[in-house]
Amino acid sequence: MTNYAASTQYGRGWKEVYSGGSPEAEARLFATFTEQIKRVQAQIKEREHAPFIRRAFHAKIHAGITDHVGIADAEFHILPDIPEDLRIGIFQPSATYQATVRFSNASGAIQPDATPDLRGVALRVATDQGNFYDFLMTDAPASHARDARQFMVAAEAMASRWKIISLLKLLAGLGLGETWRMIQALMKESRKIDSLATDQFWSRAPYRFGPYAVKFTLQPSESASGGSAALGENYLKEDFIERLLRRPITFDFKVQRYVDEVKTPIEDGTVEWKESDAPFEAIAQLVIPQQDLRTASARETEMLVDNLDFNPWNTTEEFRPLGNLNRARRTVYQASADYRAGRSDQPASPLSTRLSKMFWIALLTVLLSAGFIYLNKRRRKSRLLTQSAQPAISLSNAASGRTKSISLSQ
Repeated sequence: MTNYAASTQYGRGWKEVYSGGSPEAEARLFATFTEQIKRVQAQIKEREHAPFIRRAFHAKIHAGITDHVGIADAEFHILPDIPEDLRIGIFQPSATYQATVRFSNASGAIQPDATPDLRGVALRVATDQGNFYDFLMTDAPASHARDARQFMVAAEAMASRWKIISLLKLLAGLGLGETWRMIQALMKESRKIDSLATDQFWSRAPYRFGPYAVKFTLQPSESASGGSAALGENYLKEDFIERLLRRPITFDFKVQRYVDEVKTPIEDGTVEWKESDAPFEAIAQLVIPQQDLRTASARETEMLVDNLDFNPWNTTEEFRPLGNLNRARRTVYQASADYRAGRSDQPASPLSTRLSKMFWIALLTVLLSAGFIYLNKRRRKSRLLTQSAQPAISLSNAASGRTKSISLSQ
């Protein structure tokens, strides 16, 4: 059996393929997404009657933890026995860094925790030199979207007020086959969980790790059973607070290395890198010490963390994001953060917004009218068939009566 961790070739041989054939063509496509993501945020604000523009995704925070008055409330420990070929940059044996952590629901709406959804964690690792690295993860190993274009089609569709409009937008942007595949993926990914402390989180998209391509995950270090008995609107936050009152919460930070374009593709976000093909290697640990998140200072810290702008491109070249989905995040995340902070203009004029609504309303009207006409034709056809059958029945009854009369007279 191959010792993957020791193989110098394992994780190498990867390459990126750009939409449109070049980085410049892809960048032009991504530029259109900056307006799209702002439209998504504006639509969600209108739909949810929110008082202000929120994140397009991961709007509801469960816990926000960072350094407080010189006390590290979360730390990122590099393992002393990290594989030698992965001792790159900040990943040096036994190194410890202050960490900032934000746990959240994935939806752009503020909704009860029992609502089926994805959950996310944003992890920021800060160095003594003032640099920091953002690692963003959700609790599904693969994305519902193959690339950034599909992701933006889905984002704008899901921001709609009516589900029928969402479906029509998906069909228009993706076609029937990809719409069906994506709906199935979203239904599978969205679920209710017992506890954030027992959940596993994945990067979903790949990253460069020195000469290697990897995906990473946060996995609970110890098996912890159950969650909050009371399933209130904020039970995930309440459970997290209760657990931290009793003991630290720890996650193992692991990576999977690239194998080939079939088993571990760089550009297709829908393909899970299976552990049987790309085994996990533990290289670090996230430690959230025992603490009380109910205090006034802890609540202030949570507000501070909630206002941070996380971006996977807050990194260095040796750990840069890979793949189409990740490359788009550089532009889209910044545009979303700027709009949320009031640093950019409105996404579209009122006229264009009204025209967009009029288009979808008109399309829906046409489809409903076509359906009504079709059903009306079927009803008329059925009535004509019934009427044409009645004379035949009468003649048959008449003939039957004459036969009976003859029989009686005989």
